[in-house]
Amino acid sequence: MKKLFLILSVLGLFAGVAQAASVTNPLYMPEEGNFLIDLDGAFKNDSGKHNESYLYKTALSYNTSDRLQLGAYIGYANLKKETPARKDFTNPGAFAYFRIFDNIVKLDLGGEGEFNVFDSVKEGGVSDGANKFTGVLRTGADLKVVSFGAEGRFAYWDTDKSAGYIYSDMVNAEAKGFFIFDILDMLGIGAEGGYRVYNVRRDDDWHSKYITARLDINPLPSRLGFLVYATAEDNQNRPHTDFTAGLKAKLRI
Repeated sequence: MKKLFLILSVLGLFAGVAQAASVTNPLYMPEEGNFLIDLDGAFKNDSGKHNESYLYKTALSYNTSDRLQLGAYIGYANLKKETPARKDFTNPGAFAYFRIFDNIVKLDLGGEGEFNVFDSVKEGGVSDGANKFTGVLRTGADLKVVSFGAEGRFAYWDTDKSAGYIYSDMVNAEAKGFFIFDILDMLGIGAEGGYRVYNVRRDDDWHSKYITARLDINPLPSRLGFLVYATAEDNQNRPHTDFTAGLKAKLRI
């Protein structure tokens, strides 16, 4: 009984010193009536240097309440080493996140949809030729000097076989965890690690694992922030490693 009382006391202390997550933190949820602008630019290359891409993405969301975030996004990609080189818009998407739990431990349930409206790579564009519907479960804790959490994703892809897919649909899954050490909520140093499995219902599934180093710079912690990141992803399909370096900017208005 004494141990239980001690644990509850410690949790109560952390709850008292916990601060709202910085805008770049994966656990950040804007307040009711806020817009959030998310800009992402990245460079990606594989270990054989045969695939070089410049990727850009813009997302805009609005909170209808302190717990419900609705948004949409679109991207642009430049595939430099394709023959011929290709550049075009990537498929647009929409998303919604609902915060179920918002105490010392946070819990979000989300849904995302991405729609195959642009030509795929097979057809001369840059998109991957699939409609994607994804369920997301995210949880974690944001304490005064450290935040950590995990996210699981389960996706159904309605694929276009003319884009080069063997099957008309795929089920994919992903799990990742993150850890961020915060300094006054203005500077964060952390890492993420994850595992992806593609086509999980069939025998020819393949997987990848990745690790990301991140630097969170938040001059206005609850309003403006920048995320510098670098990712190495080891792919089992045609074994190779992808390297990505990027910069994200987030602004709450």
